[in-house]
Amino acid sequence: MGNVATLNGMNSETFNVCAGEHILLRLINVANTCSFALDFEGQSPQLITLDGQPIKLLTPKSGEITLGSGQRTDLIIDMIGSPGV
Repeated sequence: MGNVATLNGMNSETFNVCAGEHILLRLINVANTCSFALDFEGQSPQLITLDGQPIKLLTPKSGEITLGSGQRTDLIIDMIGSPGV
């Protein structure tokens, strides 16, 4: 199954953004045997595509997104949290 998750090919769980920044993320689960539950801690990600297909804007109530093997999504986040949160 593997034991290393990467972000842009690097072994990192974080990256810096500015307060108020509007970002677009393309998330792809390239693992072939496991799903990932991603928690955006107090942010409100808005999904705009699932598996490359546009969808009606979807904001998960829990702020958590689960990606199964081979699944991908594009989402928008307005970084409204305090720095370091």
